[in-house]
Amino acid sequence: PDERFAVAILGNLSTLRPALMARRIAEVRLADRFTDPPPTRRNPPEAELLREQGLYRHALSGIAWWVGLSEGVLRTGPALDVSLDPLGARKFLGPDEVTEVAFDGTTMSIRDEFGVVQRFERVASWVPGSAKLAAYAGTYRSLELDATLTFEMTGDALRVGHPKWPPTTASPAHKDAFTDDTATYMFTRNPAGAVDGLTLSLERAYHLRFDRV
Repeated sequence: PDERFAVAILGNLSTLRPALMARRIAEVRLADRFTDPPPTRRNPPEAELLREQGLYRHALSGIAWWVGLSEGVLRTGPALDVSLDPLGARKFLGPDEVTEVAFDGTTMSIRDEFGVVQRFERVASWVPGSAKLAAYAGTYRSLELDATLTFEMTGDALRVGHPKWPPTTASPAHKDAFTDDTATYMFTRNPAGAVDGLTLSLERAYHLRFDRV
């Protein structure tokens, strides 16, 4: 407000990341107003980065985020599309230069620009064979959203048909859970062990129920 400058992003997709986009616009327009040097980055050995790799599950929503090393850069997110700059002591800076990510061996903590901390627990990844994937194929309906999801086998992959988005591939995450670029799908089972539905978690909505039909 002191600079009499504002950015409005007209959009409502979780993949848009409006806060990051607005910040990048502001950094360009106000580059001559803020001259503080950026935080000091480190260049740690690869072994230090590799120890953070794995699958992490959000403690409340169940959302699955991967952490992996690609071309010498540690990345995180459902699609490994968020790069992390090392600061030292197992702490990293997000691409918005405000978000801080910290690891302690069992959890990943993400503190955003408002000071809100999201905690992810490290969990074992899960790699079912194609025969087990077929058990999840079917149609799932949400009465709350009046929406339908369709899962079908395409070769050895499980594909998701969305009412508003193009079809995506559901990649196995932790047991009975899958991810794509947008959501985490956590399947549920009845007392007999058969898949009877799922809950879907997004960045802005948790545990949306879909029943198998």
